[in-house]
Amino acid sequence: MSSTAQETLDSIETLSRRIVERLSDFYREYFPESTKDEFATKFFEPMLATYSVNGPPLEEALYKVQLELNSLNILKIAASYCADAIQSASQDNNNKAWLYFGSAQYWLGVANGLRFISGTAEIALSTRGKRGGEKQGKRYEELRLLALELAAKHQDKSKAAAIRAIKGAVVKRSVELKLNMSEMQAPTTIGGWLKDVKFKPRANRK
Repeated sequence: MSSTAQETLDSIETLSRRIVERLSDFYREYFPESTKDEFATKFFEPMLATYSVNGPPLEEALYKVQLELNSLNILKIAASYCADAIQSASQDNNNKAWLYFGSAQYWLGVANGLRFISGTAEIALSTRGKRGGEKQGKRYEELRLLALELAAKHQDKSKAAAIRAIKGAVVKRSVELKLNMSEMQAPTTIGGWLKDVKFKPRANRK
């Protein structure tokens, strides 16, 4: 890593961890019995350790009402973008790192507003959705439809086996769409998309 890249990583990590510290303060307001480092240990550090994109899927889940719009989830989204920013900077992808950091700042602002004004999250979600969520949502929808199309060819298998069979193609397409779904994240996400698909493994047929 070049000295410039290292400087960017150091800056991103320092600034992101400051955001996580603020999020931790908010978390303790909601959960007074929690410890000082509980939020970071329970949510942020595991995200940072996954080496996969965390923020966009969580934010997308809000748009699709798959994730409850509450204070804790807003904190988690902000933290997830901090993790994404650090991971991107560590991979020398500075443009994406700063974009993710900007998203972390945005959701930090939403989290702060929630402490004083009811409805802040709904307003923020609507505004942000109009700016960027719609485009990203369309890409996730394309990926979801691909997963359903591929899964239809594997309905004679178990759901787990079908997910394994289509995972590679879905992850590859996610990269092409610049969603960058990780191999680790894929089974959970695909499994959610296939929740209404009826699988009839041959061994179970009568």
